[in-house]
Amino acid sequence: MSNLPPADGLVVVSASLNAASYNRTGAATFETRTDRYVERRLATQVDVVNLQEVGNGSGRWGRPNCFMRDRLVEGWDHTYRRHIGSDGRYCFSHRRRIIPLKSGVITADRSTWFRGDDKQAAYLVFSKDGVRAIDVSFHLESRIGEAAEAKRVDQMLSIASGALLIAHEWDVDVRNILLVGDANSERAVPAAMGSGQWRNIATGTPFEDEPTFTGWDGLARHRYDYAFVHDTAEAASVTGVIHDTEVSDHAELMVERTLVV
Repeated sequence: MSNLPPADGLVVVSASLNAASYNRTGAATFETRTDRYVERRLATQVDVVNLQEVGNGSGRWGRPNCFMRDRLVEGWDHTYRRHIGSDGRYCFSHRRRIIPLKSGVITADRSTWFRGDDKQAAYLVFSKDGVRAIDVSFHLESRIGEAAEAKRVDQMLSIASGALLIAHEWDVDVRNILLVGDANSERAVPAAMGSGQWRNIATGTPFEDEPTFTGWDGLARHRYDYAFVHDTAEAASVTGVIHDTEVSDHAELMVERTLVV
């Protein structure tokens, strides 16, 4: 089956971005970067915006990180609504394209926790044209080393299991689940997800091997950001990887998938 959505299917368009407000550069430049991103998502509108690192509580660099989150809410007020999230992970739904049904946070099993706080994912259950679907915005452990990499795998599989439970509770077909975000892993996480019946939807596209962590200096370094759907899902694809270091040191993923009706 082709990864590309058919033109006549019920297609959901999602965006995902690690907005990088948790480091020194991000904290210092959040105002101009946020305004630039607000304009981007107003100019090219999507059904769901999945964000990581948009701020929660006090910033380590002496600036309240929640300012970035609140600035997005204000800038998108008439177009997107923010839903329940935690630790910088949030889902925003388009006010006219989809109907939000439930939002919340999936916390990975305690056995997967490591030294960082990256153990949670935001989720949104929504309806488009009467068909239910789920978007999950994750951000995995960011520490370096083999132990951290093993924990990232465990965290991702735990979050995926949590998404399956939510799908069962809300009568969402598992083929209509999207898991998207910053894996902080180039190989181990996508390999484990592939073994666990989830497919990387950049595979087979021009963006399959494209780095998504670019660094503020604009130099490409790693492919950290991924989008996964269930192996049995309909056609789905990463349709764009937007590099813009005036917004973030991570590239934004653009995702299109065809819902099972």
